[in-house]
Amino acid sequence: MTELQAGGAGTQSREALGRVAPTLLSALLFLSLFYVPLLGGLFNPFAPLPIIYSFFRFGESAALIAVLFSTLVVTAASDVRTGAFYFLSYGLMALVMARLMARQSGPTKSIAYAALATMAGTAAFFIATEGLPIGAYVEELYKVAQALLGELIATYKKAGMQDEQLDMLVKNSALIAKWIVNLLPGMAVSAYLLVAISNYSAYKFIQSRWKYLQSPDETDMTLWSPPEQTVFVFIAGLGLTLYPVEWSRVAGINLLVVTVLLYSVSGLFILKFWFEKINFPKFLRMFVYILILLQPFVAVAVAAAGLFDLWFDFRKIRSKAGVKEE
Repeated sequence: MTELQAGGAGTQSREALGRVAPTLLSALLFLSLFYVPLLGGLFNPFAPLPIIYSFFRFGESAALIAVLFSTLVVTAASDVRTGAFYFLSYGLMALVMARLMARQSGPTKSIAYAALATMAGTAAFFIATEGLPIGAYVEELYKVAQALLGELIATYKKAGMQDEQLDMLVKNSALIAKWIVNLLPGMAVSAYLLVAISNYSAYKFIQSRWKYLQSPDETDMTLWSPPEQTVFVFIAGLGLTLYPVEWSRVAGINLLVVTVLLYSVSGLFILKFWFEKINFPKFLRMFVYILILLQPFVAVAVAAAGLFDLWFDFRKIRSKAGVKEE
């Protein structure tokens, strides 16, 4: 074999490996939730990212093949139901998001439509696999919530929690389980939006380092904020929550869960913007982010910053847009 042939064979091997690696990595990231305690919850949401990379590195057909093979890997490692769930959730999110990113649709549309497609796929999965009426399905969820609360109370008892606090949990366990089920729609929407935002931001970060990948748009994510109309959804959520009827409170709190998440993400981007602007030490930034996770009051302040940015324009992005229009 000549040196030229050897080099060609090496290039083909690397390309083949580059096509196979995203397939395996996406499946492993998805499966980490089931096989890697604690850390799996951090790795799992990024399962769409290798497929998005494959889309921009090798093309749309390669990404579709990668999703199909990842589904087979997940199915082989678990079962058909889990494989179908992967395909209709993370696989679908990766394909829809990558297509919108390739069209330069911008972060808001790419994130929203990818999350919407995934929620529709997940809903179709549960309807097809469970085959239960909505009322019966809610009852099953309520039983699961009660069982999980029972396990949690047993764990707290072993850990030595005071009897008064345990008694309070036991007495209110039915009410807590009921509200867990009531808030599932808002939490599900928030979870998929957060996964979509994380994967979009992660690809933007990778593309900024690997310039051979296509850029989805020129938007700096530190300047991103929810659409201005989101504030009306937030206000509607507050109004419904204050109305003294249970269905109204449930609907209002679900709306608040989603909008508060969006404003929290916006607040984090505001914080990151100022970190970079004042050149805040990177090793100290991690402590601030940990503080946000551990201290509810700080987290509320971050969400409030995202909300009030609509009026105070902390990054001066709206004033700049106004100058350009003039």
